[in-house]
Amino acid sequence: MSRTAFADRLRYAVCVLLEAHITLELRDLRKRFGGTVALDGCSFEVERGSMLVFLGPNGAGKTTAMRCVLGLTTSDAGEVRGNGEPIGRDLWRMVRG
Repeated sequence: MSRTAFADRLRYAVCVLLEAHITLELRDLRKRFGGTVALDGCSFEVERGSMLVFLGPNGAGKTTAMRCVLGLTTSDAGEVRGNGEPIGRDLWRMVRG
């Protein structure tokens, strides 16, 4: 997926999440790409109606975390939950349903 297509999908997902008022939670998310650790126990929660801004240097794992939330990348460990239910590739069903 191109950067432009990913950015468009990400903007759409954020808008849908805000409109759906989903509580989003990442629990101990871990992801490696070969010998590179992209996420090492990433955990946070975004309450319904709130927003979170990812700030950090290149390579900090911001895009990888969002790709896991959107179901574009599968984490090696941990989980992404929406309203207390595991999500990932089911995110679109959850926010639309």
